[in-house]
Amino acid sequence: MNAQRYKYAIYAIIGIITVVISIQIYWNVLNYQNNKIQLVNDVQVSLDNAVNTYFTNEAEKNTLALEPNEGFDIFEDGTLDSITKRIDRSNSIAGIDSVENLSSDKVKIYQGKQADSAKRALELKNSGAGFNVDNTKYNEDGIEKGSTNLRIPEVTMEDLKAMDEDTSNIKSALDIDFLTSQIIITYTSDSIPLKVFDTIVKKELARKNIKSSYGLEFIKKDSTSSFFNESIVENAELESRSESSFLPKGTSLLIYFDNPNQEVFLRSLTGIFISVVLILGVIGILFYLLKIINNQKQLAEMKNDLISNITHEFKTPIATVSAAVEGMKHFDALKNKEKTRNYLDISEVQLRKLNLMVEKLLETASLDKDNLQFQAEKIDLTRLIQNCVDNHRMHLKEKTLERRNISGVIHFIGDPFHLENAMNNLIDNAVKYGGDIIHVVLNKNADYINIEVFDNGTGLKQKDLDLIFDKFYRVPKGDIHDVKGFGIGLYYTKKVIEKHGGTIEVKLQKNGTSFKINLPDGK
Repeated sequence: MNAQRYKYAIYAIIGIITVVISIQIYWNVLNYQNNKIQLVNDVQVSLDNAVNTYFTNEAEKNTLALEPNEGFDIFEDGTLDSITKRIDRSNSIAGIDSVENLSSDKVKIYQGKQADSAKRALELKNSGAGFNVDNTKYNEDGIEKGSTNLRIPEVTMEDLKAMDEDTSNIKSALDIDFLTSQIIITYTSDSIPLKVFDTIVKKELARKNIKSSYGLEFIKKDSTSSFFNESIVENAELESRSESSFLPKGTSLLIYFDNPNQEVFLRSLTGIFISVVLILGVIGILFYLLKIINNQKQLAEMKNDLISNITHEFKTPIATVSAAVEGMKHFDALKNKEKTRNYLDISEVQLRKLNLMVEKLLETASLDKDNLQFQAEKIDLTRLIQNCVDNHRMHLKEKTLERRNISGVIHFIGDPFHLENAMNNLIDNAVKYGGDIIHVVLNKNADYINIEVFDNGTGLKQKDLDLIFDKFYRVPKGDIHDVKGFGIGLYYTKKVIEKHGGTIEVKLQKNGTSFKINLPDGK
């Protein structure tokens, strides 16, 4: 892959990531706004349900049913007027005497659920159809009825006032309906005790899974307000007004939230989490593809570099042998035995070098296939390393190569041939690419044998550390081929050390580069 195509691939990946992130952000913003609208609707429904529940409960508790005994007219002796005045004074059904104390031989009084059942019977009558009453109980609340079929007329407040002048004292807070055989009295209040109402609101909000703190405000007919959690009301960011028909006329009930965004965020959290997972997944996959593309690019570069290196490495011995053969052929070298011997020696050295390079390539291939067989034996590791140092020292003129043995003679169980090749590769790498001073240190502790090859060169960069042991990798120097090699020496060394159960690492220091080998001491 050329540089231009690689650049286009990077641009395409960046573009796709940008589009995916933009779509997910737009979707989450839209989802957030929808959740905010849904929160407002849920609050509205919860508040209305709470109002309906509160007034339904109050109506059930604050309802009286008066059933005159047979032959008694409740309007004649002021009994109705007496009862309604007592209700006026207390302004609450809960404040009047018990039903048992009000009941007499003239009238039976039912309260609570029993009275509410009678009221439902009145509502059934108001639907326009007559209703039949038999000798059994009207419902499970136990209100008894007469045995005759009755057509129940509607009686209004004006009818009541015309029947009994004293009924003018009944306040508008009393809703009075009439049956021929029963009178239903329902007390309704024009205010809501917010502390009591709060319990119902909490239950309704919990049904909608709303957990945020809130405040309440009840505005009366005279525009005065009562509050619950007034501090929240003052700093509210979201408010909702009840639209319930149960509220007394001229009053308003509002609920406030000081931090609705937190509730909306919690509702949007699942969508945000899914978006983040999708974005990270797409980015991860695209970067993984980019890594593969980059690896392919590096492999292509290493392949080209390998071909170039092989060409340079093989070309020299081939050219040298060709020149020797040509010399013997054209300069009558066969008659000169000394010259012939020199040409043959040159050819032998170059062919041996050529054969060694081919063997290195074949050994590298065998390492990949795990076909490399080791001949393990007891090795004098001290002597082996000394031989490697001595062999390289003979060819050095401007560099210093020294060995230091800290722990005396050290033995190791392994393959001497491959271990010697591995050490030669490390020393050769330091000689070719390192500084002017090279140290080889051999040491031993309780569990490991440590070998360090140090040079004072600073040509290696941090970015090369993860790649230097890769097959065919060479530190890039552009098109300059001042040092020969295939880039397989360190790869081969690492494989040999690992097959002996050891590890190898490279570290950059202030004053140079260090290759460290740890081999297990099998003793």
